[in-house]
Amino acid sequence: MKYIDEINSFQDWLLSNSHLSSSARILWYTLMHYNNKCGWKEEFNIAMSALELSSGMSKQAITRARNVLRQAGRIEFTTRPGNQSTAYRIIPFAFQNGTQSDTQGDTQTNTQAVTQADTLSDTQSGTQADTIPRLDKTRLDKTKGKESKPKKSASRAKPFVKPTREEVRAYCIERDNNVDPDKFYDYYEATGWMIGKKKMKDWKAAIRTWERNSKEWDRQKEEMKKEAPKKSHAVALTERMLEKYGGVEIDVDY
Repeated sequence: MKYIDEINSFQDWLLSNSHLSSSARILWYTLMHYNNKCGWKEEFNIAMSALELSSGMSKQAITRARNVLRQAGRIEFTTRPGNQSTAYRIIPFAFQNGTQSDTQGDTQTNTQAVTQADTLSDTQSGTQADTIPRLDKTRLDKTKGKESKPKKSASRAKPFVKPTREEVRAYCIERDNNVDPDKFYDYYEATGWMIGKKKMKDWKAAIRTWERNSKEWDRQKEEMKKEAPKKSHAVALTERMLEKYGGVEIDVDY
């Protein structure tokens, strides 16, 4: 007797014998278990106490269930006098010589069909389950490339550190400018290193501003020097005209 084949055949048999009670079904599985332990004997003995322990049913429920199974043609049993165990024989769905009955053949065919259908369903479900994440991942990867890159968080401004006089001098020498480093340092030291009403943020930038302003002032001074001779010449010419002609009278109404 093939254990798995018999169980599968019993399950298929129940499709057309659904009226079989739950107690009868449990008892059949319990008897199959003990018959397997006995090495698949055609007839085997088992005590009522063992059936009660394995099935979880009472003696009365077991007695009713085995009568149902006998009427359904699934078992045979012989009670023995005294304390002797009842002898059971499970009627297999296949002949004892291994030849499959029509019922067994139908059972295997149905079992294979159900198994193939379940396998195909599981395979398709598994394939879909595996494919969906990959599609989602691909879509996310493409979308990710189109998305704008997250803006970098603005870095916090570094706190202003007042330079030393030597640092100011070194920077002015490096720039080769005409800014007086001592004048620059003393000026902002007096103002608390404030530019107007705001705290200075970059003293090097302030030096470069002084440098540009200094160059502009030098340019303006050069222009003033160029214009100075012209003005002096005009003044001298005016003075000579006044001396020669004695001035000019102007009538003014008061």
